[in-house]
Amino acid sequence: MGARFIPVFVLFIAIPRAHGVKPVTIAQMGEILDANRGRSDTRVAGEIAGFKLTERVSARQFAAWEAQFPGPQTQDRLLVLSDESAFQPLPASEISADPSPALSAEEKILDAARIYASKTMRNLPNLLAIRTTVHFQSSSDDALKRARENPVGSEGVDDLPLSFTGQSSAPIAYRDGNEVAVDHGRMPGSHGLTTRDEFGPILTIVLGDAKQGSIVWGYWQRNGNTRIAVFRYRVPAEKSHYLVNFPEGGLIRLRPAYHGEIAIDPETGSILRLSIVSDPKRLPEPAIGVVVEYGSVNLGDRPYIVPLHGIALGKVPIGSIPRQDGSAITPVQTFLNDIAFRSYQLFRADSRILSPEESRQLREEVPAAGSPGSPQHP
Repeated sequence: MGARFIPVFVLFIAIPRAHGVKPVTIAQMGEILDANRGRSDTRVAGEIAGFKLTERVSARQFAAWEAQFPGPQTQDRLLVLSDESAFQPLPASEISADPSPALSAEEKILDAARIYASKTMRNLPNLLAIRTTVHFQSSSDDALKRARENPVGSEGVDDLPLSFTGQSSAPIAYRDGNEVAVDHGRMPGSHGLTTRDEFGPILTIVLGDAKQGSIVWGYWQRNGNTRIAVFRYRVPAEKSHYLVNFPEGGLIRLRPAYHGEIAIDPETGSILRLSIVSDPKRLPEPAIGVVVEYGSVNLGDRPYIVPLHGIALGKVPIGSIPRQDGSAITPVQTFLNDIAFRSYQLFRADSRILSPEESRQLREEVPAAGSPGSPQHP
């Protein structure tokens, strides 16, 4: 199989800076929420808007917060907090103290994952699903204003609140080993932010690149009564097949260096979580990244591992502001997409792909997941 590229339109990630933002742990955020229990939705949302989590929020923790605070504004803030934390380390309580496996056992797990990515995922049955994307972004005007007001440094110019800008839902098909996006359903203001190839190619490309770069043992992640093997990898630019199309001021195509984590079921080789974080060399390259989480869905008479949730997060340079010392500040605009794959069904002989008009009608009928009043998170 020849080398393939991952086409990605403006995917992002960035680590938050401390200026104007208060970093907190999951436990501290829990205390903040408890202290605001019973207050108005607007008050609670405002209280948590200025915080960034330093630990990754689990789906279980997010669901608990969501159940306790049903207000639409608070749930939007919680969704942003949770998604922004996706690239942070897990809290210590979710990491097992068990010793790392022997090198031979590590290789066995990685070999099983490579077989899984190259064969099992490609042998998924033909299926249909709905991809729902919730869009958030910061204000480009506010970013430029803050940069102009801070002409002697760059700290804090990229830490602006994210606001809900829209939701889109579109059918997607997986047929004969290939992902078929029927209609990406891009929303106005989404800035071309989209992902693809979650059904397999992204796995084989990252595992292939990591083998040419470096991949090392990370840790055992607790998963109920079982463990997940987590490896860390890094790919230099000269080995990268991670293609980024950056449509600003004309199409810019990049193959950046990148790194991330791969979470693997050690018994089956199934890949349960994949993160990709780019390592841009210089501005105006965007800082980019994506997370895809996989889980079991029953199709027909058996379970299959399929994409369930994705996150695209990052910062895009939007200009250059001269500084007093003769250099320049490059303000950035932040974008966040929360992506859910739902309503899986087998693609049978009586199934068909919708026309663009029918898919637009479907998007209008699907509940506005993530819109004010009904944010969703798998």
